[in-house]
Amino acid sequence: MKKRIILTAVIALAVFGAIFSYKFYGIHQMQAAMAGMRPPLVTVSAAAAREETWPNTLTAVGSLTSFRGITVKSELAGTVRQVAAESGAAVAEGDMLVVLDTAMEEAQLAGLEAQLKLAEINLGRARDLRTNNTNAPVDLDTAEAAGLQAQSAAEQVRITIEKKRVVAPFAGRLGIVKVYPGQLLAVGDPLVVLESIDPMSIFPCRNRNSAASRSANPSSSRSTLILSASSRQKSLRSVRA
Repeated sequence: MKKRIILTAVIALAVFGAIFSYKFYGIHQMQAAMAGMRPPLVTVSAAAAREETWPNTLTAVGSLTSFRGITVKSELAGTVRQVAAESGAAVAEGDMLVVLDTAMEEAQLAGLEAQLKLAEINLGRARDLRTNNTNAPVDLDTAEAAGLQAQSAAEQVRITIEKKRVVAPFAGRLGIVKVYPGQLLAVGDPLVVLESIDPMSIFPCRNRNSAASRSANPSSSRSTLILSASSRQKSLRSVRA
């Protein structure tokens, strides 16, 4: 019985010794292989040093709004004869937007121009008679006053006709046109919204350096950016709020 136990112990020790030797040999071989490995060569490139100017940029978040915007309204009442404006279109200063009917004013202007011509003729006759001392001074004064009144009346109708041709007061982009041909407008009825797109305003503007800005100057944490656009370039000009 004791011989069997001793034999079993010897066999177990031999097995464990073989396993340990195999593991030790494997670890030794792995260490030898790792010792023979060399890191790959690193490629180094060279370039000539040169001086460059880095732009000073600032990342910020804000609301983009037009620098100048109005609602174009009718100054006079009348019927819309022509709508030249198109929704979303870009217009230049002086471009025609809406034309109201001016048939009555044009007829009045024709009659007033005839009266003005007659007043000028009467004024010329009164001056000739006064030169010959064949009329009273009051006759010449009356003729001059009549001529001025006729000229003023004709000019008033011309201004009315001009105001019924609504034009863009400045360059910009139109909103949705709110009128159509044949519509009867009252004084002050909205026609279209006009927004200037050059320059543009960004407000309020908060940047990543707002904490440092507030610690240095509390009033500099909010600012407005004015965006000026041209055909090929855009520039930002920071304005402190």
